[in-house]
Amino acid sequence: RAILLLLLLLPAMPCADAQPAPSAAAAPDHIIYVKLGTSAVELYGPWKFHTGDNLAWAQPGFDDSAWTNMDLVPPEGSDGYVPGWTARGYAGYSGYAWYRLQVAVEGAPGPLSLKMPESVDDAYQVFVDGQRIGEFGTFHARHVTAYSALPRAFRLPPDIHNRTITIAIRMWMDSATPFNSPDAGGLHSPPVLGYASIIGAQVQLDWDA
Repeated sequence: RAILLLLLLLPAMPCADAQPAPSAAAAPDHIIYVKLGTSAVELYGPWKFHTGDNLAWAQPGFDDSAWTNMDLVPPEGSDGYVPGWTARGYAGYSGYAWYRLQVAVEGAPGPLSLKMPESVDDAYQVFVDGQRIGEFGTFHARHVTAYSALPRAFRLPPDIHNRTITIAIRMWMDSATPFNSPDAGGLHSPPVLGYASIIGAQVQLDWDA
């Protein structure tokens, strides 16, 4: 079983000397162009970021041009860990915040999934083109219940083939979390987009670890 999982992941693992693929680079209009072969792509961004909460922000037609740009590229020597929003201009802020990213998906005849980071503060909901595809934590009308982070991935709608989609992530952080970490807030590594089989294998490896 372990060998099978490794074989599934091999196409997604770049060589040590490989350069980032041009298809995964950010365009000036902040659309990320992704050409999926048999691999998965880390969505470093830059994402659009805004504090506050409004479910209209999940919609693909929403104008987020005035929002802050926030990439999810891990700093050198960080072992893949990205500082949260309290260390990136939003010190002391807790509560709701949103990330948004447009992704032009090419070469994806099969089902796709989005793997969410295991390190997050503290709960989230994921939307694709305004449709909620999953959540971690429980969102009530007046409060949010958060849990210890676990590996999670969510299947994208089946009609996503060779078109641009909008991924929106509604985050919530408890007011006590910054006391435990000086750089808390939001996502601490990039989400990963890829074929459902590849993403499923990655999630299984996370569970095994």
